[in-house]
Amino acid sequence: MTRTGATGICATGAMARGAKLRGPFEAVLAIVRSPCVHPFQYPRGRNGPGRAGYPTGRNPPGQAGARILERMASPQRDRHEAEHGGPPGAEGPGPYASRGEAGRMLAGALAGLPQLTHADGTLGALSALTRAGRGGGSPLVVGLSRGGVAVAAEVARALGLAFDVVPARKLGIPGHEEVAFGAIASCDGERRAEVDSPLVRRLLASGFTEELLGGVRERESAELERQEHLYLAGRAQRAGGRTVIVCDDGAATGDTARAAIAAVRAAGASSVVVALPVAPPGVVRDIGRLADGIVCPREPIAFRSVGAAYLTFPQCTDEEVLSLLAERGGALGRSAGP
Repeated sequence: MTRTGATGICATGAMARGAKLRGPFEAVLAIVRSPCVHPFQYPRGRNGPGRAGYPTGRNPPGQAGARILERMASPQRDRHEAEHGGPPGAEGPGPYASRGEAGRMLAGALAGLPQLTHADGTLGALSALTRAGRGGGSPLVVGLSRGGVAVAAEVARALGLAFDVVPARKLGIPGHEEVAFGAIASCDGERRAEVDSPLVRRLLASGFTEELLGGVRERESAELERQEHLYLAGRAQRAGGRTVIVCDDGAATGDTARAAIAAVRAAGASSVVVALPVAPPGVVRDIGRLADGIVCPREPIAFRSVGAAYLTFPQCTDEEVLSLLAERGGALGRSAGP
């Protein structure tokens, strides 16, 4: 994988096996991920379906998860503060003022990208992609619901491109919802899921049950369907034959982005570029293996959370998403944030 300067722009590349873990979340990401599967399929094994994991009284899910996360975070946090004289992230640029500002920074990075590696191995200037698209249609900017829509709206406005929404939901570990064991996304009626099967096996062995994880899947699938009806109202995103720029407000594990890439490709996109304001380096490398290009201006070594990269990080509402989508079909008339 190659990089350009300090902008965090890189072409596709593989994450090296056995690479040194440099952040608390990267310890989880070092697990060998299985291919995107659909529907959800947990592997059968020692603690697979039909077999009980370790007794829940011995390792309650909440306590087990907390101990795992704390063991991963503490040594990295202590070492980082000793080396940099401050908490994780202190050595990098200041936080984004809002999702709107993050979108504008991404637009600048995308506009300055000198070349992009496509799935077929050819190279092409991004300016050419924005003029005509690789498949004959104009490029499409999509935002992952909900927070990614505000980012995508700014990218589309700055580049003069149409944009839309890709409904997506993270499958959070019960009691530790900020850490995902998978994600689901939908584009042009194509639903795809990303499941971290090795992590699921570990969760089952730690006292989580199939019923508990299955309940997360059912709830998030129902929410995904609700968003499809509300945001799209039967409308297709029309990703087929187009270069699709997938935007989110950041990535912690990358599961949502991976599910979105799979859904967009299933919808027939000719190439996929991922644009993220912030993500751990390992996640950027991992997503870069699946996308035709990735832009990520900030890759903190000691990653804390997506929200830590922003001065203000409120939850996006359905009303905000619908308001931004109402402006689609041309250049956006207003900014998504200060």
